[in-house]
Amino acid sequence: MKRIAYVALFYGILLPVLETIRKWGKIGYLPDYLDDWIIGTLLITFALIVIIKNRAYNGLIACWGIASGGFYYSFFSSLQTYTSGGTDVSGHKGPLVLIIKAILFLVAIICLVLSATITRHKEDTH
Repeated sequence: MKRIAYVALFYGILLPVLETIRKWGKIGYLPDYLDDWIIGTLLITFALIVIIKNRAYNGLIACWGIASGGFYYSFFSSLQTYTSGGTDVSGHKGPLVLIIKAILFLVAIICLVLSATITRHKEDTH
């Protein structure tokens, strides 16, 4: 479980940074901007609790669930924008944003499944 916590720590830092770069100077509807910051903060918080105190596993699982759910809409709305020839809020018209979102969505789903199914004792002994 600690390995997944380290992934959560990295992901929690990366997510708000990428979102800030993508929407730099284009803040519209505030909840669309802050969702990645909230998810990042939750992931960092629970990852550190798992890493340092070796507890709060269920909280980390919940964070991966929130991240997966958030990226569901984000990915598919970007897919629709891309396939209809639209432009991302970042101004980017190519598939780059879609590819990044697909990777982040996939990582969140994999970490959700792994964190919910890995035996903590076995993972923590490595």
